Amino acid sequence: MHFVRIDLVQLFLLAANIAMKKSIVLFFLLISVCASKAQQVYTLQQCITYAVEHNLQLQQTKLSEKTAKINNTQAKLAYLPSMNGDATQYYSYGHSLDFTNNTYDISVSSISNQFSFNSSLPIFAGLTKYQQLMQTNSDWNAAKYDVAKMENDIALNVAGFYLNILNDMEQLRIAQRQKLITQQQKNQTEKLIAAGAMAEISINDILATLANDESNIVTAQNNLDVAILNLKKWLNTDVNQPIQIDTTAPANLNANDVDLNFNSTYATSHNMQPSIISSQWRVKSAERNVLYNRGILFPTLSLLGSVRTSYSNLYKDMFNTQLNNNLGKTFGFDLSIPFYNGFQNHAALNRSKISAINAKLNLQIAEKQLQQDIANAILNVKGAAAKLEATKASALAMQTAFDANQKKYEAGVINYFDFNTSKNNYAKALGDLANAKYDYLFKIKILNYYQGKPLY
Repeated sequence: MHFVRIDLVQLFLLAANIAMKKSIVLFFLLISVCASKAQQVYTLQQCITYAVEHNLQLQQTKLSEKTAKINNTQAKLAYLPSMNGDATQYYSYGHSLDFTNNTYDISVSSISNQFSFNSSLPIFAGLTKYQQLMQTNSDWNAAKYDVAKMENDIALNVAGFYLNILNDMEQLRIAQRQKLITQQQKNQTEKLIAAGAMAEISINDILATLANDESNIVTAQNNLDVAILNLKKWLNTDVNQPIQIDTTAPANLNANDVDLNFNSTYATSHNMQPSIISSQWRVKSAERNVLYNRGILFPTLSLLGSVRTSYSNLYKDMFNTQLNNNLGKTFGFDLSIPFYNGFQNHAALNRSKISAINAKLNLQIAEKQLQQDIANAILNVKGAAAKLEATKASALAMQTAFDANQKKYEAGVINYFDFNTSKNNYAKALGDLANAKYDYLFKIKILNYYQGKPLY
């Protein structure tokens, strides 16, 4: 019995050990899964998609589009006849007419019911229903392109802030590289001072430069944090939630691959820009509104019909019998001629004509604005491309000068002031190059937007 007890204890401990190991494995597996989700890397396309799905202003615009759709549906159903039912019940006390002998009896109380069903169908109303249907259809289409325009605006803004983050990341790397170079010079100077080859005062300038490099890193990090915060605002996400974006190298920066033809760009953009198409639909809506208000001036002819019946407890017949006996049917026509109503219809017509002129002017303004925007976009791309080439050449020259001055400083040919000036010039050239690169990329994306090309 003693040996059996030991085997059971060992078996229990072994099972507990295995269970504990599994729990530990599952725990770390869960941690790794959560970490992988928390560290999801967002591409530009994912950022744009997320922003479009969560933007509150866009949701409001979509509600306006839904309202326009409801108005259009209502205009379609307006072709159906109107139908209304009515049921009333009366209680009478005191002097009442006895229908059996046609005399009044003050002791009689009665209960009576009346039922009716009415329907009307406009036969002719100056084509107002058709014009209203066409107008609401135009309004609905315009609202759809309002949604598309806002989606494009969101995509452009997100792309701009996304590139700002990439630029600020590069600026931070440049600042950190500057500090690394200064730290290396500090270490080398300390060795020379320890060896007696340099005076202790020689390190003061390097320490000042190192402090300035630290300040530049803090500034660059703050600029990066602000850029990330701006992107989060457009994504409508929690500002305290960390976000990591894809830092893959940008596409080819060759300006020769960009279409800079104004006529072809404008022709393409005019046929697909939501702002233009929305304005075109609003012109059609305004024109239909003019026709609608003109139709109101015409007479309206409608077909009318009704069915009615009644019941009273003063009659001896049963309820169903009375309903059948008292059943009456009527139908007829109604002609309404608007002779004079305080000039309201004519005023509405004149206002609609003014609105139609204004809609056409808005379309012309949108077209002129599109021409200016495309012209500016092309000029901006040309200017950004030229600036990029210039900053490339400057950065290359500054790098060559810095490499030479670094060797001279290490050989003792030049002093630290000259070396530090060369280092700062090279850092500034790298920063200017990063600014020029991402500015050019953003200008390209704006031009791609007008040319109907994807932003990612």
